[in-house]
Amino acid sequence: MDRELVLAMVVLGLGSITPASAAPISATLKKADTREFPGLPIGTFVALPQVVLSATRDDNIYAQRADETEDTIFTLSPSLLLQSDWERHELSVDLGADLDRYQDADSEDVEDFWLGLDGTRELTEQTQVFGGVRHTRDHEDRYVPGAAGPELQREPTRYEHDEAYLGVPARSAACVLRQRRLLQRSHPRRRSHRQC
Repeated sequence: MDRELVLAMVVLGLGSITPASAAPISATLKKADTREFPGLPIGTFVALPQVVLSATRDDNIYAQRADETEDTIFTLSPSLLLQSDWERHELSVDLGADLDRYQDADSEDVEDFWLGLDGTRELTEQTQVFGGVRHTRDHEDRYVPGAAGPELQREPTRYEHDEAYLGVPARSAACVLRQRRLLQRSHPRRRSHRQC
C-alpha cells in the first residue's frame, strides 16, 4: 500500500515537470500564471470558463420591520471570459449570468445576464486606443431603499443597461493618464401579461 502511494506521488510529480524543450508559453498564459486555472487555448484566444453555485440563507428577504419572511436563495453563476493571445492588440469578450432561485418565494426568482466586449488597439508603440461595449439585463430587489415594497410591487424590477466607452491613454515617464468617454443608457424591461 505504501509503495503504491509513493509510486502515485512520483508519477504525479513527474507529470508536473516541464521539459526545457517544451513549446514557448503564449503571452496571455504568461500573464495568467498567478491564477489557479490558466485557461483553455482556443485558436488565438484563451477561454476562462467559470461556474459558481452558492446558497444564501436570508432571515428577512423583504427587509421589513414586522412580518419578516425568511428564505434560502440558490444562485448559479456561469460565466466565460475570452481573451486574445496576440502580441500587440487586445480583445476580450465577457459573458455570463446570475440565476437566483428562492426556495419558497419563487416570485423573487430572477435571471440576470451580461455580455461585454473590450479591446485595445496599438496605433504606434506609444499610442493606443481602447474601447468597449456592454449590455446587461439586471434587476432591483423589492426591498431596496426607494422601492415600493413587497406589498405594492409583485415582483423585482427588471431593467436593461447599455454602455459604450472609447478612450486614449496619455503616457509620461512616470504615469499613464487614461481619458475616456462613456455613453450609458438604462431602461426598464416591460413584461407583457396575458389574461385568458
